[in-house]
Parts: sequence; structure tokens; C-alpha cells
Amino acid sequence: MADNTIFIRNFSIAPDGLTLDVTVETTAGYIIDEADLWTDSTFQDENQLIDISSLLTGTSNQEVFTIPAATAGVSNFYDGIFFVRFGSTAPDVTDCDTCNNKLGVAAKLISAKLCLMEKVLALDVCSDCNHSCSCIDKCDVIVLDKYIKAMTIAIEFGVYDEAIDLLNGIRKLCTTCSECLNLDNYNSNSGLGFYTLNNTTILQ
Repeated sequence: MADNTIFIRNFSIAPDGLTLDVTVETTAGYIIDEADLWTDSTFQDENQLIDISSLLTGTSNQEVFTIPAATAGVSNFYDGIFFVRFGSTAPDVTDCDTCNNKLGVAAKLISAKLCLMEKVLALDVCSDCNHSCSCIDKCDVIVLDKYIKAMTIAIEFGVYDEAIDLLNGIRKLCTTCSECLNLDNYNSNSGLGFYTLNNTTILQ
């Protein structure tokens, strides 16, 4: 690890969706002294950030801890994008493009995938799709699929405002989804999601 960095080793949603698991470190001799949580509905609003610095031990340069879903004001982390900004007592590096990453990002889109599955299953199968099937239903499926893919691209490229706009569009398309009401029953390491590993946002 280069000198004077914040290095996010792991920032991921637990399989049961009830916690965010965090491992973050800074230069030896310094400590992580700040951790602020945002959801996709509060991102970058300094007035709505949730100070979770109380979860830090402040005893060494590495912190390993979990963030309960209730701390973020949600029942689980299976639906949305979640951010934590970290701060360190170490000075920033000025000659390293990747040394000062202070933002952990994790996302799960279980409800979006279930909504898409439900819409596809509800379609009538027909051979003459131009005349015999509902164009509206098909358009919903196509648009929802494209929104999910576009949001995936936005997170991969780190354009989080655009990712949040696309997520809000997905939610408008999924106002009714019976399967989405049962998210508490899911337990999965896979699915459409992102997590931060070694300062890189990775598709899960």
C-alpha cells in the first residue's frame, strides 16, 4: 500500500442483506477517523448523511466492521445503492490517482430483477408479435431491461448521479411487483449487484 492512502479492502452487502461488511485501512501510524453513510435518496446531501463514525474503533490503521441495515433506515440492503465516505488522519497523496479513494459503493437490485422476471412471465407467447400481443407490456419489459443495463454501466463508470436517476426510473416501472414484497426471504451472494474491493467497484 502506498503511503498516505485510504484503501477500501472490502465494502459489500452480506448474503442475508442485513449488513454491509467493511474493511478499510490507511497508512500505518494513522487511523480512519470518519465514516459517513448515504443511500441513493440522500447521496451527497451533507444535511442527510448518517454519521457512523461510532462504529470505528480508532485503535489501528485498519477497521473491520459491519453496518446494520437499520442504521441506513432500511429493512435490508437488497434494493438500492449505498455509499460510505471515509476520512483518515493521514494527509492525502498528490501524485497518485488511485490512492485517495474515500467512497465505498455497494448495490443490490434484487427487486429490479424480480420485477423484470414477473413482467416477462406475464407476457403472452405468440408468433405474430406485431399484432397479437400487447405492445405496452412488451415495451415495459424492453425499457426495464435497458434501464437495468444502463444503471449497471453507470455504476461501473462511477457516474453515480446518473445511476441514481436510472434506479428511480426502474422504481417507476416497478410500482407493482408481488415477488418484490418477499425480499426478506432471500439469501444470496449473487445477483445483480456491486461492491467495492481493493478500491475497485466490481459487478457481483
